[in-house]
Amino acid sequence: MGGYEAAVALAGGAVELAPEAQPGLHLMSLYAFERVRQLLAVKPESKPPLSPREREVLAWSAQGKSAWEIGTILSVGKRTVDEYAQTAMRKLGAVNRTQAVAIALRHRLFDV
Repeated sequence: MGGYEAAVALAGGAVELAPEAQPGLHLMSLYAFERVRQLLAVKPESKPPLSPREREVLAWSAQGKSAWEIGTILSVGKRTVDEYAQTAMRKLGAVNRTQAVAIALRHRLFDV
């Protein structure tokens, strides 16, 4: 955030990429897309506020925790964690948990 700006591009039919590198690359591409959108002066839509628990679930997700691990940490069930994540995704307009984390980080809804 506020550091260097760069671009990432991959092309080809069979890109060989380690599975652990894929989420990071996905986050970078989402961030790059949003930066381009901002530079083109497209006003981002206002996002509904997340509850403290939704922020907490996304913060733990950002650290690579699974729903089961987050449930253990927060003393709730895995299904409850999934519901908090789904609600946060809906509020943020994200299609998956990784994108919800990226949007939340961009809007500084929690610190990593």
